[in-house]
Amino acid sequence: MGRRRAPACAALAGETTTGYLWLYPGNGNGGWLPRVRVGNGWNIFNSIVGPGDFNGDGHPDVLARETATGYLWLYPGNGNGGWLPRVRVGNGWNIFPALMSPGDLTGDRSPDVVARDGNGFLWLYPGNGAGGWLPRRQIGNGWNAIDAIF
Repeated sequence: MGRRRAPACAALAGETTTGYLWLYPGNGNGGWLPRVRVGNGWNIFNSIVGPGDFNGDGHPDVLARETATGYLWLYPGNGNGGWLPRVRVGNGWNIFPALMSPGDLTGDRSPDVVARDGNGFLWLYPGNGAGGWLPRRQIGNGWNAIDAIF
């Protein structure tokens, strides 16, 4: 029986001046394959996170917070390196200086989001596995001394 190889990871990066969104695919050996442009106009967002398969369709998705409105948008992955039409999954997210997705923090097989508010409270927004949310809960305080959460 052969040794199983871990799947390659990938990273997304937004270019502020052009609005391009770049995908940096992992090569499976700790390095990167050539980057691929996967979007335009992404400079309207001030936070972009990759939670994994947020809507439960088997493809990785992206959540993006719109700077002007505070809307949180779900960009469902189409499985071919592109996006299905975006869906608004939240309002008022501009009260959070920091957002991140730890993946499945709750152990229910659905990706979650963690947000820090201006008072330093850390909030868990559990994903429901279908592109929505379960009730949020506070999971920490004193996080206002932290500049960023990843």
